[in-house]
Amino acid sequence: MKTKIKKQIQKQTDLEKINVEMTIEPEELKGLKSASYVNKDHFFLKKLFQERHPGIPCLIEYEATGISHSDLERLKKFTKKRKNRIENIEVMPSNIPHFTFGTTMDSRGYVACTDRTGLFHIKITDDNKLRDIYLLKRLIGSGKNTFVQALYCTDYETQKIFLKFNRQKDKGSDKPKHGIYDGLALQNPSGGYYLKYKKLNVPTPPVMHQGVKNVTLSLENYFLTKERYLRNGKSGSKRVLMYGNAGSGKTTLAYQIAKKYEKTHCVFFATNILAISLHTELCARHKVPTIIIAEECDKWMGAVDHDGRADGQVKAFLDGYMSHRNTAGEFSLLITNYPEKIEKTILFRPGRIHERILIGPLDAEHVILVAKHYFRDEKGKLLCPEKELKFLAKLDLTGAQVENIAAMSVDAINGTDQKICQEVIQKVIKDFSEAVSHVKEYQDEKTIVEQAWSRSEVGFGM
Repeated sequence: MKTKIKKQIQKQTDLEKINVEMTIEPEELKGLKSASYVNKDHFFLKKLFQERHPGIPCLIEYEATGISHSDLERLKKFTKKRKNRIENIEVMPSNIPHFTFGTTMDSRGYVACTDRTGLFHIKITDDNKLRDIYLLKRLIGSGKNTFVQALYCTDYETQKIFLKFNRQKDKGSDKPKHGIYDGLALQNPSGGYYLKYKKLNVPTPPVMHQGVKNVTLSLENYFLTKERYLRNGKSGSKRVLMYGNAGSGKTTLAYQIAKKYEKTHCVFFATNILAISLHTELCARHKVPTIIIAEECDKWMGAVDHDGRADGQVKAFLDGYMSHRNTAGEFSLLITNYPEKIEKTILFRPGRIHERILIGPLDAEHVILVAKHYFRDEKGKLLCPEKELKFLAKLDLTGAQVENIAAMSVDAINGTDQKICQEVIQKVIKDFSEAVSHVKEYQDEKTIVEQAWSRSEVGFGM
């Protein structure tokens, strides 16, 4: 009991000594008119290490990257079951304020501080031998120029082990896995960007369109002959533009492709060039075959300046010399309802987009197939004879339009003695078309008024 009390008293004495030393300038600073926090922290850490580990040459590193508190906690969890691991991250008392910059939750549900200031003692187990790193972090500057200064001290062998941990974690944690994902590009404290993946569960509605064959054949042929896209040092990627009116089935087809390839490829849904670039870099690094589905691609391939030009980095990425060479294969399916918004030098220049596939209105055969699918009750029974639907084959309709017509036809006969027939469906289409015309007329009139108002002078015109 006395021995335990003595150890506690000795520990408290050591901590008080650290607190005092943090406020006293070291001997090395005598003679200097002024000393920055870097100098003071440097000499303090050096003295702390030498007193605790005499005879071991120490290494000081300033502005250490990848040493945020959340990174350390993730690294601790990563090495938890290994023979060599981070044993503990101890918070040491000091006169530096312990300020926490919020918390985050990872995919496994672990909560971690994004970053903290203060003095920390990192203990590493190496073949049953304890090794030590002393990390000191403080806020420097003020206002918008405030940043966290990181300085840590350890010996050369511990430094090698610590860097090896980081390399192993990066190699294991950022490898894209097979499945369906989207991703968010986030900025880390050092200013760089990283990609946070999120697993997706996409629906699997049927796709009935004459253009499906062209898209699936292009995809299959690419992965069979991807070597020809790698010739002459090229990136190996293939980009296909899939365009057409809203509701024609483009996204539904993308879902179908994703479900088909999720067990053998990393299928990635994205809406911006930064997320795509980060994803392709990771897939190229780890040689993971990937299918990228970029919806609303006109938003980042369209004009960004007054001359109607797209971003130069987008063009450089599409040209290949700023993209990443993936020998496992990279297929991009670019989806848009507005191909006219894409810059012409991207849309028509050979090499930036390899194929352009129109997913337009359904042909006669597929209109009937889609109609037979949607004109059914909950038990799968047709709501009307097939002959009542044949006139739809003469109309230019998308799958979404047929679905909408079916739903409105059911609403039209609810509460009546009528049954769904050609006359009911035709009336539904006519009423819907007239309603849309009224809305369009209102929009046109409103646009005329807004344009006149914008041209008029301020005040009351005479």
